[in-house]
Amino acid sequence: MQKRIISTSKPTSQVKRQKKNHPWMEAFEQGKKAFAETQYKDAIHHFSNAITLNDSNNITLIDCRAAAYEKDGNLVKGLEDAMTMIKTSPTQSKGYLRAGKLFSLQERYAKALAIYNRALNKVDESDPRFKQLAEMKKTVVQQYKKQKQAPIDFIHILPFDMVAHIFELLSFERRIQCMAVSRSWRTLLKSWSGMWREIDFSSTTQKVSTYALKQYMSYLNGRYVRKFKMTGNRNRTNKMLQLLIDRDCHYIECLAFIECELQLDLFLRTLRLMGRHLHYLQLTDTGIPFSALSEILKTCPTITRLVYQDEAPTGDIHNIDQPLALTHLELSFTSTRVIDYSTLKNILSYCPQLSHLSLYPSYGDPIFSLVCQSCPRLTSLHFQQYHVGWDEGIIATRPSLLSKNQLQCGISELVFPTFCEIGDDALISVIEANYKTLKTLDIRGCVRLTTRTTNQLSIMETLPQLRDIYLENSAGFSEQSLCGIIDKAKESLEVVYLQSVISVSNAVLSAFGNGEKTALKKLNISNCPKVTGAGLRQLVDNVKSLQLLVLNNCNNINQDAVNYARDKLGRHGVECRYATYK
Repeated sequence: MQKRIISTSKPTSQVKRQKKNHPWMEAFEQGKKAFAETQYKDAIHHFSNAITLNDSNNITLIDCRAAAYEKDGNLVKGLEDAMTMIKTSPTQSKGYLRAGKLFSLQERYAKALAIYNRALNKVDESDPRFKQLAEMKKTVVQQYKKQKQAPIDFIHILPFDMVAHIFELLSFERRIQCMAVSRSWRTLLKSWSGMWREIDFSSTTQKVSTYALKQYMSYLNGRYVRKFKMTGNRNRTNKMLQLLIDRDCHYIECLAFIECELQLDLFLRTLRLMGRHLHYLQLTDTGIPFSALSEILKTCPTITRLVYQDEAPTGDIHNIDQPLALTHLELSFTSTRVIDYSTLKNILSYCPQLSHLSLYPSYGDPIFSLVCQSCPRLTSLHFQQYHVGWDEGIIATRPSLLSKNQLQCGISELVFPTFCEIGDDALISVIEANYKTLKTLDIRGCVRLTTRTTNQLSIMETLPQLRDIYLENSAGFSEQSLCGIIDKAKESLEVVYLQSVISVSNAVLSAFGNGEKTALKKLNISNCPKVTGAGLRQLVDNVKSLQLLVLNNCNNINQDAVNYARDKLGRHGVECRYATYK
């Protein structure tokens, strides 16, 4: 007679009820729900609670947390959990699959391959995931071969600081292009704060869609942005202004809009956001009226460099009532209408720190004299469209806080390359007052000058810092006066343009002297018919510092002399062309 076997096992439903009543199950269910809702940080928190509440090392719970770490982008923590699973259950496949996947995501294929090899030795073939391990190994082998054949990616080898410095040397447009090189480059650049420090959409805007621009803006953290530059139509530009507000770009120091129509009220809202940090502002053909500059400067009292370019000054500025921080100011207009004397006088009276001024179109003696009298700290005066480099090296410290030794007294740049009606008296008085500090003198556009100016320059005691001089089509310079100017400044002169100055001769070239004291690097004597081959040979023999020589249409210089100069200065050191007339 067979004995009746009494089962001591509990019914399945009862086991399930007990599991549900177990405290770790509630945390586990919450973790699964958060994971399904892509709330990965919450999922990690709940899975961690479940692991803590569970008495034994449950690899299913650990695997769930590792998966949440993976989705959250924390591959290092996920890998720690995967290795814990392997250590806890070396014969089960879950830990190996998770570790292999995480190593693959890090592109560490050699490590992934080692994990899969170990798994195939430890895991029993009856395991339902054994086939998957073999397939994953094949995939990793192929990826590992491709990686070994591919060129070495420097961002995986060099220290992060060095990689960041390399990318800092690239323009913003180039860095955008680098994001398309590989997934690892894209991941690095998206998360690197330096990527979004200086945003420049001025050259890429026409090529990039509005959707792409929004995507780029979605990657950035507003607190890292220091420079924003853009070109575009009204609709696109106003969307970008709104994005600057939405992304909390409070700390922008340099802001430039070029050839785009701005909505004034939205633009002022944007300026209020960054009002205490903005130091450079450029508005080129934006539709912002000239009269709005007073409100802009009130909103952003820290602006030190302002570039305003438009067709004509629309309205006047009258309601400035406190000193401005401006050190650099450009007011350029493409029409014949210019700022009237009283308006400019009012603006300059509130700019005690002004050191760089550029006006266009050119003005005559009254404005020239007004500027020199109203701006005691002026170091650079241009009657042209000029702001090259003004947006670089923005200094947050106001000039008034600088020491006296740091403030240069005297004008160093007088630049008038286009037509202007400045006469001898006004120019001579300014040069006499600033001859010790003058470094650049460009009077190519001063058509009213006579021999008085050149004679005065030639008899000055010295021009100790004169580095660049530009003359063109001037009949007011005699051979003697040119020799006198060169003799006074030859130790500092580096760039000399004497194009189409009829009095330039061999004697003028010989004035550059012989010896190590001559500093000349670039010389342009195009369209100077009095210069001959003998004078050219003497020049290149005597001036050892010469790097570039331009002598287009010098018909009295023979080809042998040109070849001799090329032998001395190099193939690219001499430019010599002749105009052909039909």
